[in-house]
Amino acid sequence: MSSLVLKLLDKAGGPSVRGMLGPDGVQVFSVYDFLTIACNKPDKSSYANTTFFRLTQDDSEFKNELLTLCKNIKFPGKGQRETPCMTIRGLQRLLMILGGKVAAEFREIIEGTFTRVMAGDQSLIEVINANAASQAPVQQAYRSALAQEPVSPVLDEICLGRKREREDLLFELEIAERKTTLEERKVLLDERKLSHASKLIEHANTALGSLNALKDWTHVDERTKLQMEDYIKNVLFNSMPTKTPALTLTNGDQPGLSPTAAINVSIVARELGVNLTDAQLQRAGREMAKKYREAYRCDPPKHKQYVAGNYIPVNSYMERDRPMMEQAIREAMVHACAPLPVH
Repeated sequence: MSSLVLKLLDKAGGPSVRGMLGPDGVQVFSVYDFLTIACNKPDKSSYANTTFFRLTQDDSEFKNELLTLCKNIKFPGKGQRETPCMTIRGLQRLLMILGGKVAAEFREIIEGTFTRVMAGDQSLIEVINANAASQAPVQQAYRSALAQEPVSPVLDEICLGRKREREDLLFELEIAERKTTLEERKVLLDERKLSHASKLIEHANTALGSLNALKDWTHVDERTKLQMEDYIKNVLFNSMPTKTPALTLTNGDQPGLSPTAAINVSIVARELGVNLTDAQLQRAGREMAKKYREAYRCDPPKHKQYVAGNYIPVNSYMERDRPMMEQAIREAMVHACAPLPVH
């Protein structure tokens, strides 16, 4: 087996770790030498032997891991005993296990390297390229170890994992911001709805007040009051939110007439297609007044109408009274023995 020497510190005359190139071509190095240098202990100190012994005792959590990485090698020379040895990667694992026992100089190297890698320090590219071109024993030893024991891209996985964590965090923040924005818009919409509802209530109160005041209109005829009431209700309910149509359809495409729309005998007669004489109009008017009293137990309301140069009070009728008015016209025609055209 060939002998090797590994210098861990870039110092002239600095300490070195004994190594061997085994028959299998694998480079291994003395664990004791490595512990002595990494922990900054004096040469020929028992510290390395004692520390490694404790780490490989039955009660040690590192026993199986370290013994798996070890090979016992006997270095050339008089009185040499078998010495636990590890590859470069094994020594790195041992360095991590030692933790705070490692000398400050080694900790600074490790911590500095990890910090630069995780921060994405671009200057490491120059260091990596220089190490790739270097033929120094340390770089050669590491290249040999990498070839013999390929390293999984742990740092890449860590970097990618942290990148994914940042992306997930940013995504969560974006979702939270969107949710907050939607909630704020919902609050504004609710406020607008509340304001609109308040205005509708105020509008409704005004309309109800107007309806209540109609009964005190002493100089207004009943039909006008009813028409005004109908108008107020139409304005009120058409302004209210509802799922039902505001108008009632009578023939599928035309809005129905308001029950308070004004009608009179002459207009309804023309709509029926008949021409009444003055006598027939008067008789139909009397019949209509009679039917109105029978239906409502009161006299028909009156309104002033311009007739023959004078304003005179005449009976007021509405669309709701149309059926009885048509009947009154027919009866007036029958009484006069005049046939009523088929409508």
